[in-house]
Amino acid sequence: MSGLSRDSRTALFVTRILIPIISVGLCVYFFMSIIERNNVSQTIDDIVKVTYKLAENYQEHNYHLFGDDAVAVGEILPYDVSVEEENGHYLISNRFGGQMHFLEAVGNKKERTLYFGLYNNPERYHQVYDGVSAYVILLTNLNSRICKTLAQTDWSAKIPNFMGIEAAYTTPTSQNNGVYNLSNYILTDNEGEFIKKTVDQGVALRRHFTDDEAEKACGCLLWRSCSIALKFM
Repeated sequence: MSGLSRDSRTALFVTRILIPIISVGLCVYFFMSIIERNNVSQTIDDIVKVTYKLAENYQEHNYHLFGDDAVAVGEILPYDVSVEEENGHYLISNRFGGQMHFLEAVGNKKERTLYFGLYNNPERYHQVYDGVSAYVILLTNLNSRICKTLAQTDWSAKIPNFMGIEAAYTTPTSQNNGVYNLSNYILTDNEGEFIKKTVDQGVALRRHFTDDEAEKACGCLLWRSCSIALKFM
């Protein structure tokens, strides 16, 4: 190549090296985008199926000692959702490399008052409570694009017992974002209540997000540091 002119060497570099690299990159991006879209679609189907199964199993909407373990052993999850046992508890994977968590959540102001009243006395709380009327499904380790897609999904049109959604992202100084606002301030009997500033900076709504709302709420800069939480009764 030493005898070639600068323009010829440039053209050779572009045709033999740069264009193949760009082509491979575009193919990989296209392939990964297809996988991601399929995983989003399957995740939505997973959540629809799980919520309907839970509605059958908890017809009184009384979620007592409810969590990952109860769901993992209750024949509730789709067959292809990965579940592993670790240190006596179950880890439920989502389709994006993170976890799917199932959490009890207060459903009305009476349940919240009891929970907050005994927050510093968990042993006493578990002695007097007889379950709660709502639960949360939390999906972790999402990238911004997946978070925005799930945040803008009209869950209320798919699942009758949908209560609300929270989109959040974590940073080294904001590790508590994700479910607190959704769990405690989206209730069946507190429409219009002002959500005071809490340790949770996530955005909780009773409806799906608009484009602008999702863009702001799912602004995770760290790789896969977004989360989506969904509340049902």
